[in-house]
Amino acid sequence: MMMRRFFELSPGREVWLDTQTWSRRAIGLYPELGFAPMKTARYNGVPNEFCEAARVMKGRMRDDLYRRSPESAA
Repeated sequence: MMMRRFFELSPGREVWLDTQTWSRRAIGLYPELGFAPMKTARYNGVPNEFCEAARVMKGRMRDDLYRRSPESAA
């Protein structure tokens, strides 16, 4: 419902979610909701550590979601 409302209010805008590698539930939940990791994006000037995070995600995501993750990363 929240995402539907967001798109009603801001059509065509992207949604950015961030998480920490220790947030196991978020790491598993975001891909199931259709979100994909970003390889090069920066948030508030903080560099994206995609390669380091991918190693951590491997042990915290379902195998099928993990395999899709690097392929779908923008």
